[in-house]
Amino acid sequence: MVTSASAQRVDVESLLIEVADVLNTTLDLDTLLQRVAEVVKRVIDYEIFSILLLNERHQELRFRFQIGHLPEVAERIRVKVGEGVTGRAVKERRAILVDDVSKDAHYIEAVPRVRSELAVPLINKNRVIGVMDLEAHEPGYFKEEHSRLLSLIASRIAVSIENARLYTRIVKQANTLALLNEISRDLTSILNLDQLLQRIGDLLRKVIDYQMFSILLLDDSKQKLVHRFAVRFKENIQIKHDIPIGRGLVGAAALEKKPILAPDVSKDPRYIKANPEARSELCVPLIYKGEVIGGSGTHAPRIFQ
Repeated sequence: MVTSASAQRVDVESLLIEVADVLNTTLDLDTLLQRVAEVVKRVIDYEIFSILLLNERHQELRFRFQIGHLPEVAERIRVKVGEGVTGRAVKERRAILVDDVSKDAHYIEAVPRVRSELAVPLINKNRVIGVMDLEAHEPGYFKEEHSRLLSLIASRIAVSIENARLYTRIVKQANTLALLNEISRDLTSILNLDQLLQRIGDLLRKVIDYQMFSILLLDDSKQKLVHRFAVRFKENIQIKHDIPIGRGLVGAAALEKKPILAPDVSKDPRYIKANPEARSELCVPLIYKGEVIGGSGTHAPRIFQ
């Protein structure tokens, strides 16, 4: 006769085996997180699920995968370490179970009418890399057993996330090196400037899924940047206004001789509205023999990394 305790132990063992099988089958982070959500769903019938990863430099959590959240809301949310239920789980390095969030002063509302929440930190090699978060509209929905089970598999999930991120970085580095090699070849083989700029725009899209890209060159007075090439939604466009050195993000990049990244252009007073859909912009000065000869601006509808 099998006791309830031994049956429970078998369930845990089965869960660990299933988690191992799922985590070992892919190095693609998006696929990995989707499969993690599916495994957790078979153990806990959640309504709302998310995985937030820690930005160590800013000490804040950002959504990397979610079910049940509005995408536009999840994209905007930043949770500081120590704040909210998820931030507390990261700071205290332990699972936080809240039976009734309406009575929790730390709770940050992301989904209306949520009543209970369970947040479990993801820790790899003694370093917190993120948090797994479940929410429900029913108070007291999550149990201590749920917390224990998720804590049990969290470290395995953390290891797999780090492996997938490492793989992604290696692939990106390889793609970037290949792109630089391709650009180097084209710079010496394409003598027509218009064709060269078009080729640069095409090659850049291989590593950055931009919405708009432009190249500006310094005029003879060395006081203004003149648009020489621009593409928006994969169509070449004409931009007639010039940008004085020091003005706007690209003008500032040229003046300071260094790249400028504006993660949220609505919060940067230097931004010149050239693309209504732009959320972020990356500007890079073009420098030859120590002298600025122009600059480039890359716009995206989401936050640049």
